[in-house]
Amino acid sequence: MIIFSSPEIGKELPEQILSWEERDVMLYALAIGSGMHYPHDDLQFTTENSRGHELQVLPGFLSSLTSRLRFPDIGAPKGTRILHAAQHVKLHARLPAKGTARVRCAIHSVTSGKSGAKVTLCAAFLESDGGALADVEMTLSLLGVTFE
Repeated sequence: MIIFSSPEIGKELPEQILSWEERDVMLYALAIGSGMHYPHDDLQFTTENSRGHELQVLPGFLSSLTSRLRFPDIGAPKGTRILHAAQHVKLHARLPAKGTARVRCAIHSVTSGKSGAKVTLCAAFLESDGGALADVEMTLSLLGVTFE
């Protein structure tokens, strides 16, 4: 097991801007199987031009947006195997089908276990006017790494 100094809990990362288009929303819905068995039941998630079906965003879409974030260097050695361990999404407002969000991210917690360390990051997605869109908590497992 490799031992490293623990990242600074509460450390805030520079604010990031994430944007998405209707195409991103529809591709996400199709990728997770929307419309696969009963296409007409999921038109609000898979098409932007069906009469009577305004495009809506599935809450899990935020998971795909978090993959675009630039995460901090948390002190793990180069080549460390990092696994996505958990994710929790709390929506504060309906997500627009096309939009831009300011994202503020911070290190929430660091724990060490038998197989490695877990680092939990919290990200607040904000509208351009500062209104809250969502909070996302994500946990990453760093295999073979222990923080002191």
